[in-house]
Amino acid sequence: MGYTKRIKGDVMWEIPKRKKPVAWSTKGASNLIAVIAREEKGLTIRQTRERINYCTEARAILDIYIEKGYGDEIAAHWFK
Repeated sequence: MGYTKRIKGDVMWEIPKRKKPVAWSTKGASNLIAVIAREEKGLTIRQTRERINYCTEARAILDIYIEKGYGDEIAAHWFK
């Protein structure tokens, strides 16, 4: 039996000064966050989360950033 790498998700989410990712998600959740973050210039991470009402995975990712103290950062600078 060979070694199999455990798949955690398509996209790795990181924050500054931390070596390990804070979360993993699907590419769909990542794309949704990026589109909404770029939709309106100047949206914060908290405001971006408020605009997502149907993807619990994307909301959970943004919740992590908010809990870590990045909720008032401009989302477009973080998610591209």
